Amino acid sequence: MSAERRRELFAALAVAAVTGALLFGVWRQPGGRVAALDDPLQDLITTQMPTPRGHVDRVTVILVDDDSLLRLGEQWPLSRTTWARFFRALHKHNPAVVAVDAWFEVPAARDRVAQALNLADRLRDSGLVELPEGETLVNELEQQAMLLDGDRQMAEALADLTAGLLGMVCQDVGHEVGVGDVSAEPMSVPGVSADDVSLHCRGLATSIASLVASAQGQGGLQVLPGRDGIIRRYPYAFAVGAKLYPSLALAAVRVAAPEQADALTRAALAADRGTPLLRELPLDQVRTLAFAELLEGNTEERIIEAALRDRIVLVGVSAQGTEDFVDTPGQRRIPGVFVHANAAIGLLDGGLVRSTGEPVNQALAVGLVCLLLMLLVGHRVERALIALAVGLASTLAWVGVAVAMRGEGWAVPMVPMLTGCLLWTGARLWLRYLQLDAGRRQAKAIRAAFAHYLAPEVIASLVADPDRLKLGGQRLEITAFFTDVANFTTISEQMEPADLVRLLNECLGGMTSVIAEEGGIVDKYIG
Repeated sequence: MSAERRRELFAALAVAAVTGALLFGVWRQPGGRVAALDDPLQDLITTQMPTPRGHVDRVTVILVDDDSLLRLGEQWPLSRTTWARFFRALHKHNPAVVAVDAWFEVPAARDRVAQALNLADRLRDSGLVELPEGETLVNELEQQAMLLDGDRQMAEALADLTAGLLGMVCQDVGHEVGVGDVSAEPMSVPGVSADDVSLHCRGLATSIASLVASAQGQGGLQVLPGRDGIIRRYPYAFAVGAKLYPSLALAAVRVAAPEQADALTRAALAADRGTPLLRELPLDQVRTLAFAELLEGNTEERIIEAALRDRIVLVGVSAQGTEDFVDTPGQRRIPGVFVHANAAIGLLDGGLVRSTGEPVNQALAVGLVCLLLMLLVGHRVERALIALAVGLASTLAWVGVAVAMRGEGWAVPMVPMLTGCLLWTGARLWLRYLQLDAGRRQAKAIRAAFAHYLAPEVIASLVADPDRLKLGGQRLEITAFFTDVANFTTISEQMEPADLVRLLNECLGGMTSVIAEEGGIVDKYIG
């Protein structure tokens, strides 16, 4: 095997090995280090793909923004009495479900409540309650204590909602589920178990028991940022031990669409083990209200009614300094509640994007076969422009496949195929360069060796076909022409040197021209 063929075989094997490794790595470990190489290209597709959202009008986001805090004269986190007022204002508009992107793990301050109750007890002990004024005073103190009890006010208002959901946080370490609270009620779906999800936790951080008892349920608030901090996937459920718990988006959808709850849950968990890719959600498509709009009543009632009635209402925070901002492929520093809104809309729309499954495996297999075919027939591609065109066409074809499959809800890895095409094209161009360079050096050597012996036409034919240069010569029928100038010695003695040179030039030049025109070779002049 020639050195050139060995180089070509080595390049082909390198392309096959690298491409096969990438294909296998992406296929076997979605979300792993190898798959992370694909993230920028997948992000580009995500941001450029149209995202029709048929159920976007079923979701409303309410934000605790900077203006709301200013108008309410509060800071984040809000007081429990403000939350109580907010829930009562929501109750008037009868939303399908209210999901709060927050959890309340510690009780509200009770200093003033304790003072009022302590004073009422002391008045009772003093005997003043026997007087009409004393009994009235004690009753007023107890009522004031109830009004100052933010947890109680919030719990009562939360219970009045059609359905109120609070957040809970998946923790690697923490208290065992069910210890000290009554909130950790696992999700029960026939045919679905904790083994069906990829996110597993050791514990939960939940709200205090009095609030949880008043809520219809809770949903996980965790999201899954990539290694670069960008959120591309959403965990619709997570497991703690053998128990399965819903995310905030899944919990809200299950409450808002009870007749589809189990079917939607199965669909969510079937996509990449419960953590599918999210499609892009332009924020201007989501109906958004400010927290203070509901409490101050400055917005027209019909607008509020249209935004809330029978809708999934997600409540989050966008005030600066709250650190509840996230990055998505096409947007930076958006309020985290929009990720839950995107997940809820995507689930209702059936717009989950899977990166694993039979269609993806089939696409990868087809891509690998195409690369192998390129390797097998690539040695026949001699021209650099053709190799470049084949590589570019293969790349564009795979991009088209990826875009088409993304429209059907499948994310096909792009880096493996594109890397294979790039390596193939680079190898072909490199080998072609080596061939041309070797040809140039060989042609230079032939010209240097025969420039003083052969006609330019013969040298050109040897450069075009170096195989003609071989030991032992070549047997051919030729015509040899030998000529002489008769009586040259006598003539040269009788002529001046300059005249003799002109005579020879005229004679030999004429014969040489005729020989050259007929493709002959002048071997030498003697004498």
